[in-house]
Amino acid sequence: MANVAGGFDSGSDAEFIRLLGYARRSASEVQSHLYIALDRGYVTEEEFEAIYQKA
Repeated sequence: MANVAGGFDSGSDAEFIRLLGYARRSASEVQSHLYIALDRGYVTEEEFEAIYQKA
């Protein structure tokens, strides 16, 4: 979220696009960590699904 806000505030389309890319990659990292958490039993299947859909 901070990357999106920073990019929006930058005043440059190129910078905004670059920071949107960072935000998208960060969301993918969250999804990857969620799979690890599920595999290790830190979250239930229901919790995983609810969070994954938001990432």
